[in-house]
Amino acid sequence: MDRPFETLDLLPKPTVGKGSHDGVGSAAPDEFAPIRVGGQIDGYRVTGALAEGGMGAVFRAVDPVGEREVALKAPLPGGRGGSYSHRLRRFLREARLTARMDHEGVARVREQGHSDGLPYFTVDLIDGIPLSERIYDEGVLPVVESVRIVERMARAAAHIHAQGVVHRDLKPANVLLQRDGAPVIIDFGLARDATGLDPRITASGIWLGTPAYIAPEQASGEASRVDARADVYSLGAILYELLTGLPPHGVGRTKAIFKALREKDPRPASALRPEVPPKLDRIVLKALARDLDARYASAEELANALADLLLELEQRELESSLASDDLLAASDEARVVTGWNDDTRADVVVPAQDLARSARKKADLAGSGRGRKPSSGHHDALARSERKKAEPAAAAPAQGGRRSDGRNKALLRSSGARKVPAKRRRAQAFEALSPALAGGGPAVAPALGLLLLI
Repeated sequence: MDRPFETLDLLPKPTVGKGSHDGVGSAAPDEFAPIRVGGQIDGYRVTGALAEGGMGAVFRAVDPVGEREVALKAPLPGGRGGSYSHRLRRFLREARLTARMDHEGVARVREQGHSDGLPYFTVDLIDGIPLSERIYDEGVLPVVESVRIVERMARAAAHIHAQGVVHRDLKPANVLLQRDGAPVIIDFGLARDATGLDPRITASGIWLGTPAYIAPEQASGEASRVDARADVYSLGAILYELLTGLPPHGVGRTKAIFKALREKDPRPASALRPEVPPKLDRIVLKALARDLDARYASAEELANALADLLLELEQRELESSLASDDLLAASDEARVVTGWNDDTRADVVVPAQDLARSARKKADLAGSGRGRKPSSGHHDALARSERKKAEPAAAAPAQGGRRSDGRNKALLRSSGARKVPAKRRRAQAFEALSPALAGGGPAVAPALGLLLLI
């Protein structure tokens, strides 16, 4: 078939005969009538194909009543997983178990029905992409986002378990990320009724699921006996992959993965990604514990541990963001003054208000050098004169980061300053910056360090 999902073959109305207990009946593969994309199925207009699994295909369809788009799932005649009758029984169970769900993190069933004897059901059409696609595109996700996604998945899994269902196939491909980043769990094709209301379909000794994400007890062939802690393991495996880019035991051959599940624990995520905090390492490894009793007892317990960690991580992000904003604000308030001495011609960042205090300091020094204290009027005049000379230099940005030697000397001549030894110039610069350091703190510390190195 050149274009997959173009044709969905539907079973004619069943003939319920002797030995048939599920109302499905039996049929040979050539007894199906075609329903095409663009056609209708029990009133639903089939407008496109979305996905295909081992036992069923999912289509985009339009609700005949509300004209709302939905996802319609129906079994595949040529699918995997035993006889067609066996797969049809599993499909009917999936429809029943999915219909129990009523949580924002789980796709909700809208309707169940039959068309010419073939069962189908519709669920909400999720506007999102598979989590597996996000991992494929980005390799790894940010630590905080990874924790947030799996915490919400764990809440949804706790709801699933509260309805007496074990999903048994939690993996990135079965999680859709909506536009707002919220995850939605889909595909209950391998789910089991933990209440025992449904008869066991999977024979003992048969494992179900995807090797990279299933728990050790599920891989051992006891798929019909696993409990909610198997889904906890799968959640831990998904979180591990979000953080490192790989499932806990890699994606190699099934036999090698199952051997690793039996014999060794996965490496901490921080060994592959050092920025993973130790507390998150401990949470992931506890979820992935081979011993059932060492694992989180429930998905809710895992969700609570992740929620506590998420508060800490988000608080650190907030504090880091505020600190960055403070540094930027301090930088914006500063002005660039060039030419503190002729030897270096280095730019020095000094708040403009501190230049005025520096001018007053110089005026006092000049007055005391003549052996008398200047009058207040003379003090103010000197300060104003120095301030007028300093402020234009403070307001003008440095051209190319530096001034030429001639420009520095011209500034010195215009200010009336006389040439003094280099040591004295450094001392004066230090005295001028002292008030700025007291008032500006971190904003002028780099300038002071530069001066001390001169």
